[in-house]
Amino acid sequence: MLPALTMVAALAAMALAASTPAANRIYVSSEDFASEESLRGLYERWCALYRRDDDPGDKAQRFAIFKAEARVVYELNEAGARVKHHLNGFADMT
Repeated sequence: MLPALTMVAALAAMALAASTPAANRIYVSSEDFASEESLRGLYERWCALYRRDDDPGDKAQRFAIFKAEARVVYELNEAGARVKHHLNGFADMT
């Protein structure tokens, strides 16, 4: 029974991802890693889309996590993944 539930959960996640409009996706490019300023710009674009009530005290820690997650997404795409990965609403969480 567990494999069937896992399959249902996976299909539901894929359906949700497919229903996300492309305009609401933030992809990571090499230009985003050109400087700390360009990474900060990527983070600010991401915050505008996903964060509504950001605590200023958390922002430095969340930015550090975000940078690591953005690097993972970029490297997955550069490695020739079969799908194009993008940043989601959890990119600044551990």
